[in-house]
Amino acid sequence: DTPTAITTHSTNIVVLENIRHEFQERYGKYADTILQKGIQTFGSTRHTAQRLVRAAAHRRPFVMSFAGYSVTVGRGNYFSQSFPLVMERILQRPFSILGIELKVRNAAIGGIPSFPYGFCMNNFWGMDA
Repeated sequence: DTPTAITTHSTNIVVLENIRHEFQERYGKYADTILQKGIQTFGSTRHTAQRLVRAAAHRRPFVMSFAGYSVTVGRGNYFSQSFPLVMERILQRPFSILGIELKVRNAAIGGIPSFPYGFCMNNFWGMDA
């Protein structure tokens, strides 16, 4: 490992620990349960990690797109309080420290069945997501 690689690795660990700490502060005794029940991956975490590395290496944004119904849309809250935008606020600083621009899209549609919209998700999420 080069000194730069070691420094970058150390920085990444500090960033991750800060995210974990903020999550624990925000959700207290429920944090572990939320993580165990709420984290799902489509594909694998390795794939997501590879996407992050590619985004950093090619100096392009890392795009997170969300789909869902009323809860994801943020019904009953301001749009800025919707889950995707809260996630963006939490991750914006760590991504910035890592030198990766983060783009978050909320493509959720409340009160509308997934058919036929499920066939058009690339149009809602974007081909770069």
